Amino acid sequence: MFTKKSPLEIITKEIKDIKNSIREINAKVGSIQDEMQHTKRDEVETVAVFVDVQNMFYAARKQHAARLDYAKLLPYILRGRKLFKAIAYVIENPEIDQSGFFSMLSHHDFRVKSKPLIQRANGSQKGDWDMGMALDILSIIDRVEVVALVSGDGDFSGLVNLIKQKGIKVEGYGFPMNTAIDLKAALDGFFPIGDELLLKDKE
Repeated sequence: MFTKKSPLEIITKEIKDIKNSIREINAKVGSIQDEMQHTKRDEVETVAVFVDVQNMFYAARKQHAARLDYAKLLPYILRGRKLFKAIAYVIENPEIDQSGFFSMLSHHDFRVKSKPLIQRANGSQKGDWDMGMALDILSIIDRVEVVALVSGDGDFSGLVNLIKQKGIKVEGYGFPMNTAIDLKAALDGFFPIGDELLLKDKE
């Protein structure tokens, strides 16, 4: 035989059940928040690196009588972050054997893209990768968090602003005196290349 509960007992039980349900919900919410924070802590930015080799070569030689140390460049840029890809853009001089340089770049995780130096009829020369670099960068911005541009060329300023509109961080690496003011202003961060990243040419 069941004892009929009073309205007060029924209400009291309902309140108790509601409180228990609230505690369970709060516990689940707390667990989800902890998991999200843990995931956020474990997230590592993915970085794509694009190197304007000619720009870096002439800047290093003119300002420091030195060459860029590509063995140290990627660690300096990545700082523990994940590398998506690194591409070095080279203009080939037919009078110089660059096979050793290409091999060194490949050994240090750079993919090499090269094109020949164009000799004009008037004696002038032409060689740049600006358009090729821009197209390559735009093709991968939906797969990375950071684009690292190793160049001082101010022509990249517009590209940098476009990339940032897509929510991608753009970092610049170069020689302070050889990096265009407009480019520095457009970047999310500029990281100077100093003596620690250079190989001094023998006198």
